[in-house]
Amino acid sequence: MGWSLPIFRVAGIQLRIHVTFLLLIAWLAFGYYSEGGSAAALGRVIFILLLFVCVVLHEFGHAFAAKGFGINTPDITLLPIGGVARLERMPEEPLQELVIAMAGPAVNVVIALALALTIDWHAVMEPRVVESPNLGLQLLAMNVWLLLFNLLPAFPMDGGRVLRALLAIRMPYARATQIAANVGQGFAFMFGFAGLLIPNPFLIFIALFVYIGASQEAALAQMKDVSRRFPVSSAMVREFRSLPEDATLEEAVRSTFPPQATRVVAVREHGDHALALFDTRPSGEPYLYQVHYWRSKGRWSEGSSGNGYGWHRYTLESDLGVATVWGDDAPAGADRVRGECEGDIREEEVQQGSYLLVWWDVPDEARAAELSSFRVNGEWMRAPTMEERMETIRASLRSRGF
Repeated sequence: MGWSLPIFRVAGIQLRIHVTFLLLIAWLAFGYYSEGGSAAALGRVIFILLLFVCVVLHEFGHAFAAKGFGINTPDITLLPIGGVARLERMPEEPLQELVIAMAGPAVNVVIALALALTIDWHAVMEPRVVESPNLGLQLLAMNVWLLLFNLLPAFPMDGGRVLRALLAIRMPYARATQIAANVGQGFAFMFGFAGLLIPNPFLIFIALFVYIGASQEAALAQMKDVSRRFPVSSAMVREFRSLPEDATLEEAVRSTFPPQATRVVAVREHGDHALALFDTRPSGEPYLYQVHYWRSKGRWSEGSSGNGYGWHRYTLESDLGVATVWGDDAPAGADRVRGECEGDIREEEVQQGSYLLVWWDVPDEARAAELSSFRVNGEWMRAPTMEERMETIRASLRSRGF
């Protein structure tokens, strides 16, 4: 996840902390300091940090349960709204998902029981328990509330996944997901309505979070269900273009599209591999088109292709890959572009606003390649960030009716 800093690694799981979490701590510390001085600020910040330790342990519960079923967790990221354990894949068996979903709340149960054995817990359900001077009592109360909140049958909370797993035992996975998502959206509307009545902005935020999470989960499940109905052959490339052995790379590139339908923006060659960038707008397509070529026994053939903007990763017929950054959003007057991938800076020519940067032999674990800057009228200027570029692209697509 972007804007996150690695902290430490446990059992192969990288713990990360998002920059916004640090900003939250700083903001809360300033607020508490303004109200009660340094002692109050220190006490509340310690409580919040201990609370998020419980959240991290909750996420490790999910991760270790998933590892028991052969599912790795590359990292856990700590956000202001909680923790996110990124599993490599979701379990296919309902019982496996049930165990993984329950493992997190089970950690909160263990923490709450351990605290209850060491302190007087009878005041834990009082409304103003979080203002108690007893730090252990505050943590006990928050773990109870975290347990109850996470067990609500609403995606993306653990209770929603428990509901989906139980339903999937008796019905298809996609149908179970849709029902669980509908329940989650119902909870979202209740949270939102309550937040407007009280009023409470935090409840409204939770409502949006739950509604969006439930919608995304339902859409993903439907996509997986639809993809299972089609054989691999339906996605295979069935038409191949071959050229004589003495054909040049330029001839191979230009054979991909009729000359009147497109223009070749750039070609980058590396040994027996090459990437070509096309501008397909003359043929009615709203995107650039990138094609990977490979050469065998002196003959160039067309391989994989991609439509769209941005950076892409290709896995070649080796242990290494190639990363690219490409687009046609160079500013007016730009003649050169720079980008960076793993500290390697590349510079290429901008042709009619389009550019193609390529890094060959990139390790699989490398991060994404990024734009750095454009040269306009002899001076280098910062390139827009990926988020800024995506917003420009979305606006452009909306203006074209997409």
